[in-house]
Amino acid sequence: MSNIVFEYPATFNLRSQWAYKTKSVCFGYSIRRGEWQNLLATNESISEQLTAQIETRYESLHNRLITIKKLHIKKLMKRADFQGIT
Repeated sequence: MSNIVFEYPATFNLRSQWAYKTKSVCFGYSIRRGEWQNLLATNESISEQLTAQIETRYESLHNRLITIKKLHIKKLMKRADFQGIT
């Protein structure tokens, strides 16, 4: 299985909202944001396909993470020592 970490922020020149970590040992390659954007700019035919796929995967992941975060906050609010989240 292949994954691209930080693909959405790198493609759309944004800062990441999340800190990522792996559940197991992770091996792979890395590419700097500027080089990634140069590759996308010089290969317009695959750039359109990649950006559409990246956006779809990000929206799915983002929605799941927001749901998990809301459930975690709801669980915290039930604690006896809950004073509020700032």
